[in-house]
Amino acid sequence: MLRLGIIPPIVNRNPRFSPPEWELNAEVDDLATVIQAAERLGYEFACFPQHVAIPEEGEERRGKIYWDPAPTMGYIAARTSSIRLATYVIVLGYYHPLQIAKTYGTLDRISGGRLILGLGVGSLEPEFKLLDRPFGVYHVAGDGDCTWAELAAAIFEEAGIACRVRPITTEELGRPAPRPAYSVLRSEKDAPVLPHWREGLRACLDRLG
Repeated sequence: MLRLGIIPPIVNRNPRFSPPEWELNAEVDDLATVIQAAERLGYEFACFPQHVAIPEEGEERRGKIYWDPAPTMGYIAARTSSIRLATYVIVLGYYHPLQIAKTYGTLDRISGGRLILGLGVGSLEPEFKLLDRPFGVYHVAGDGDCTWAELAAAIFEEAGIACRVRPITTEELGRPAPRPAYSVLRSEKDAPVLPHWREGLRACLDRLG
């Protein structure tokens, strides 16, 4: 089923569009009026963009007005009854995971389960620098390492299935794309090390039943 939502005015001013005059001085009650109308019209959700602070070099593309989504969504939750409230998006790298869990877990509770938690990795490097947060792609992996054959054997063993796994070389596999000689995934850039991969495998199999 197709579900439609809106990105409301006021909370974010996109530099690609000229806002109507009324929006320039609009307040939170005006925002509530807009979203209440969307709720009456049957829209499924309203989106709330998020940036903490836009550096000057990012203003031309991203704009410089972003209301903080958590208190804004809390207010809108109290002024509506059914429309869902979506973060669009919370950048994971700006916050500790527990802060996200507490803030938006609370918001989900007070809104009656109407939260849609949209998450992203972020792409505006100057904002990361402004917030003194690390920027880039991080590998986070379980402790230890193994070959694909060892992983396959461990899966059968943990599942209680008697099976013999015969290791083969990349050449024997015959894949057309070349494989790197060494491709072990490990935690990098001071990323946290997860429990041993065997523990993670066991937990995954337990969850799958």
